[in-house]
Amino acid sequence: MLKKILITASILLIVCYLAVAGVVYRIGNAPAKYTGIEVNILDSTQQAFVTTAEIRQQLRAARLNPIGKIQDSVNTLEIEKIIERNKLVRKAYCYHTPDSTLRIDIEQRVPVIRIKSSTQGDFYVDKEREIMPVQNIVPMRIPLATGFVSKEKAQTELYDIAEFLSDNKFWRQEITQIHVNQKGDIELIPRVGSHVILIGNAEDCEEKLEHVRKFYDKVLSRKGWNFYKVINVKFKNQVVAEK
Repeated sequence: MLKKILITASILLIVCYLAVAGVVYRIGNAPAKYTGIEVNILDSTQQAFVTTAEIRQQLRAARLNPIGKIQDSVNTLEIEKIIERNKLVRKAYCYHTPDSTLRIDIEQRVPVIRIKSSTQGDFYVDKEREIMPVQNIVPMRIPLATGFVSKEKAQTELYDIAEFLSDNKFWRQEITQIHVNQKGDIELIPRVGSHVILIGNAEDCEEKLEHVRKFYDKVLSRKGWNFYKVINVKFKNQVVAEK
């Protein structure tokens, strides 16, 4: 009889121990919750179009604020997609850190050319030929295009010219503006002189401007920078100067 009592008591003690141990285990291994958000604009030292306040507001508006939520219940891919709807954001990377913070790294879009169109309004074109809004972007030293500019022309021909100008030391300093006239022809406005350079389209842009540079050296150096009104290089291997 005594032996049965001892066995029963031992079983009860083991059951109680396991129950208490289970509670302690569950408490000690409670699901981790997010305690904060850290937004990092990767290239903000060079340019700052996106702010951390805007990103936080985006998450609140989409009801995706993760603070206080269990980490496993937060869809980081959805957060990335929401942030990437921002036209100034190229890419968002979302992940959690060991201290239960949700970290969001933001890669901004990089403008290549500024457009002030008579028909399409103001916008930028970025390195991936995507349209960017002008909001939050301070003036930058990149090519400016004006006149009758369509978005398609901005993303193709004008983008190509802007890239060439940015990569060429002489023309980068010499050309202050790209202009599209009513006929759709592209004109370049130089820093020095009262003339315009009429190139027509972006095809063979480098070759056309090489002809203009030779014309500068051989003719304008003698005639003067204000002698001509138009230097026309629309047609292959031709330089037509108009007084």
